[in-house]
Order: sequence, then C-alpha cells, then structure tokens
Amino acid sequence: MTQKNEKEVFDFEYRKKGNHLFSKYIENVIRSESIDFQKIIQQMHGHILPHVEPIPKNFSSVRILHAVMGISTEAGELLDAIKKYLFYIKTDEKGRPDLVNIIEELGDLFWYIGVLADAVSDLDDQLLTGGEVIMHALERNVQKLRSRYPKKFDEVLAENRDLKLERTVLEQFEGKEETDDQDQK
Repeated sequence: MTQKNEKEVFDFEYRKKGNHLFSKYIENVIRSESIDFQKIIQQMHGHILPHVEPIPKNFSSVRILHAVMGISTEAGELLDAIKKYLFYIKTDEKGRPDLVNIIEELGDLFWYIGVLADAVSDLDDQLLTGGEVIMHALERNVQKLRSRYPKKFDEVLAENRDLKLERTVLEQFEGKEETDDQDQK
C-alpha cells in the first residue's frame, strides 16, 4: 500500500463508496421529482422566460433551474429557522433552535442538490451519475480551499482571494481524477 499523497482528497475506495451512497440517494430523489417538463416549460414560456423555445432539446436546463430555485428557497427557509432562534428566541424545551425544522430544511436542500447533481451528470460525458458529480464537487472544493488556506483559515487570505490560482487548481484537479481512477484498476 502506498502512502497517501498529501494533495489527495479521498482515496479510491472512499470515492467508490461515496459515489455509491450518493448515487443511491439520488435514485430515490429523482423518483419523487416532477417529470412533466412540457407542462413546466409551457408555464415558464410567456411568464418568466418568453424568449425560451417551447421545447428544448433536453430537459437538463429546466431541471437545473428547478433545482437552483429550490436550493434558494430551502436555504431561505433554513435561514428563517435560524433567524427565529437568534432574534425571536424561539427554542425547544432544551433551549436549542428548532432542530426538527432545521434538519427538515437540510434534507430539502439535499433533495434539490441531488436533482441538480443528476441534471449536471446528464450534461457531462465524463460524470456518469449524480453521485459522481457530488464526489467530484466535494473533492474539488477541498483542493480549492487547500490552495486558498495552505495552513489554516486566515481572514486576510479570505478577503484577498487569488481567483486565478483557484481556477487553475480546479482545472488541474479535473484531469487528476481520471488518472487516479485508472491507476487503481
């Protein structure tokens, strides 16, 4: 067994398990997703997107829009639960925020993230499943943050981000994942 590279985020086995778990979750998510895309497009056409052709070539763009709007809505509901705790002192019997509501909103966020990941996987030939999209996003995010904060979080670095370096790291990581998977086979 080789020593883990310091820059490696997740080893092959962890990545495989993560892909499997996220893919199973997303299978359940998309079972409950509305798939009447023609109706959705007709409602959008003439209302908020009059310039959109009535029938797109694929429905990924509609699913992405639906997911992003849902993420925004659920994030607002999560923020509202925190606001009620912080400003209105709404607590449970133990003096905590409404954890039932917070966990429910977190679940709703994950549902929309699952829809988004599945829709993105439809657009990317190399990412076969929504689970792979999520693992890919997690790994890229860790690499980006490592480049931003080489030792630990630093307020000065947070305020003075090197976006060009971060983009380079993200683009380099794109090719690394493919070679790592091939090395493990």
